[in-house]
Amino acid sequence: MAGGVAAARIVFGLGFITMPGWTGRIWIGRDADRPAVKVFTQAIGARDLLMGVGALVAMRRGKGARGWMQAIAITDLIDFACGAAANDRIPPSSRAAVLVLAGGSAAQAAYAATGVPD
Repeated sequence: MAGGVAAARIVFGLGFITMPGWTGRIWIGRDADRPAVKVFTQAIGARDLLMGVGALVAMRRGKGARGWMQAIAITDLIDFACGAAANDRIPPSSRAAVLVLAGGSAAQAAYAATGVPD
């Protein structure tokens, strides 16, 4: 499961980096098409990409990846909290997507953390 979490993080990261307008619209709506917001979306993608790569490298080297899984879970929990706090500042469909994706991913990464060594 931890390998799947890391791979998904890489895919999401690459998507946010290469398609910031499209992926950002899923999260925050039309404001994602603004140039400055695209840069921020790409930065979030870089965060996700590097966490996924870090976790995979650690696992392939036989090193502990629990910290990587925990970091992924915490960032997703923060994304969830930000989505919840956004209320009506983002479209309802975007808010629902944030809550479902970030909440589910946080739970999955937290569970995966219990199955990998320190």
